[in-house]
Amino acid sequence: MRLYFSIIAVLFCTSSLSAVVPKKSDADYHKINRSLEIFGTLFREVSQNYVDEIDPEKFVKLGIENMLTELDPYTKLYEEGESDDIDILTTGTYIGFGFNAAVRDSILTITDIYEGTSAERNGLRIGDRLIKIDTAFIQNETTVGLRKYTRGKEGTTAVFTISREGMSDMVRVVLTRQNITVQNVSYSGFVHDSIGYVRLERFSRKSADEVREALIRLQEQRPLAGVILDLRDNPGGLLESAIEIAKIFVPTGSTIVTTKGREFRENKIYRSLINPMEPNVRLAVLINGNSASASEVLAGAIQDLDRGIIVGENSFGKGLVQTIVPLPYNSTLKMTTSKYYTPSGRLIQKFDFARKYRGLSQIADSGAIFYTNNGRPMRDKKGITPDIEIQQEQLPSDIARIVKSSLFTKFANEYAAKINDLPQDFTVNKKVLKEFEEYIAANDKYSYGAMNTVKKLRSSAEKDGYSSKVIAQIEQIEKLLEKEQKSKGFDKYPLFVKLLEKEIWARFEPKRQRIQRSVYDDITIDTAAKKLETSDYYRTLHPAISNQR
Repeated sequence: MRLYFSIIAVLFCTSSLSAVVPKKSDADYHKINRSLEIFGTLFREVSQNYVDEIDPEKFVKLGIENMLTELDPYTKLYEEGESDDIDILTTGTYIGFGFNAAVRDSILTITDIYEGTSAERNGLRIGDRLIKIDTAFIQNETTVGLRKYTRGKEGTTAVFTISREGMSDMVRVVLTRQNITVQNVSYSGFVHDSIGYVRLERFSRKSADEVREALIRLQEQRPLAGVILDLRDNPGGLLESAIEIAKIFVPTGSTIVTTKGREFRENKIYRSLINPMEPNVRLAVLINGNSASASEVLAGAIQDLDRGIIVGENSFGKGLVQTIVPLPYNSTLKMTTSKYYTPSGRLIQKFDFARKYRGLSQIADSGAIFYTNNGRPMRDKKGITPDIEIQQEQLPSDIARIVKSSLFTKFANEYAAKINDLPQDFTVNKKVLKEFEEYIAANDKYSYGAMNTVKKLRSSAEKDGYSSKVIAQIEQIEKLLEKEQKSKGFDKYPLFVKLLEKEIWARFEPKRQRIQRSVYDDITIDTAAKKLETSDYYRTLHPAISNQR
């Protein structure tokens, strides 16, 4: 009953705050009180008198989940023990073993290993499948359910039983819980000799400090001709962190972001009131479709203030701000309370969830035009559009499906299981590609693209009793497709080779080294560095200069 009492307490607490929040109309309070009375009476009657026994906590939880799905995907209730992600953002640390896991093929699978942790020291690898922790079978747990086994007191241990592709026996290791500090800057270094590069994974309480420290380390090595701040695949985090990082670069007195909410107290203007650490260094911010929220706050501020160039792909388009609300019984509500706007006034949010609530299309109206400090036109409600768009290499749909399939990662697991270490000069050559082709061919149940469609057509035709002549024609198409697929060859797609190489290397080296390995053949990084090194940088930021060319 704890969850039930928690929610009821919060509901009644809300109506008792009229003295400190903007006053609602009598009609609003009538609706709230009437709805609460109906809700409470219905809950009591069903819990006590329904023909079958009802679990009150589960019943309320279902009601809460259904209520919140009517709002937006970012407003969530976290019960006790479920708010680890929030804790990591606000404290920068957690107690654990040092790995990330996700459900792959319905089984909990390790997706990343943190450097210097018990998981790394004891030889766990990306792709390992979690079967047991101590005596509990956990392979079918969710990532949330896994936390009750991994969290605990620092210094305590647990016995992990894992399965590894290519190995018939289970692997058992003893891991020790430790206090893990999450590194927000996963890599910093140089590209093109004098261009500093900083990769930021998330916006937590310590992110701004880590960015400053990375810049100081780079400056100590050599003068900076420019800085690349990589926010690709950065899902966001704390708004305050994005503001603090912006202050490193933007002029004193600059507006960084504005938030506007339903209540007046949510309307805030955030400005930089300090002298920037790097007021003049040339700056490029990298974004892609997974750069969201705080990433877009920072990129939008840099763009609107003409403080740097934005390079890459259009961002995600999340312009909503969440507030963390503590609830009784160690529950937490993460609730959307406002929207954020860039210095020029642009709303970044792509989807209009208020329209969803009214049963309308969620697609926001076409955006209005706003202008940067230098007069460059920008459109709102589209996320952040880069100043320099990079068209990423695309694989044919058939090959892309293979990369996204579980067989791609399984092959890497099996290949890695055969050896203890990879040589430093390892590359995916024709021999490795041949092994991969044989691995794919050995999985008879696996087909993709047009071949998958034709196989389904043949099965349907046989089931519906079509003539042998029709079946023979379909078989002929199958043979032609098989021949075409073999003639393509994976070696004809450099991106595929690079992705397979990256997947195999991930089983043997920490994330920092993997990033370092990929920096030097990254087209987005290379394009940004070249722009920073030439006068094209200023021509991008100053339309007047461009018009005079």
